[in-house]
Amino acid sequence: MITVLDNLKPKARKEHKCNFCNGTIRKGEVYEKQTCVHDGDLYTWKTHEKCSWLAMELNMYAYCDDGVTDQDFQEYINDAFADLWEQYEGEVPIKPTFDQKVDIVYDIICNPRNNNE
Repeated sequence: MITVLDNLKPKARKEHKCNFCNGTIRKGEVYEKQTCVHDGDLYTWKTHEKCSWLAMELNMYAYCDDGVTDQDFQEYINDAFADLWEQYEGEVPIKPTFDQKVDIVYDIICNPRNNNE
């Protein structure tokens, strides 16, 4: 089981890697930073605010007793994209990158009225 010792939302002073999507947290961007303990190991988990929000909104933690890994996150996003992409009113690339899938799923979930009409 994971114990969260600290949960912060700092502004990045340098670039970091998002532990969910593996994308870049850019300098100046507000991100989520947790200090955690799992099986006696202390570590820091950094994520984009959007990725953290999607993990909660898509209920990823309900089935991941030991936390959501980057692989879990990617699987959930790919599944959500497959289920939701037809609702998206914007242009969907023929072969979207994972970052584009994250953005599209986020846009659909944040703006369901705009995408269901």
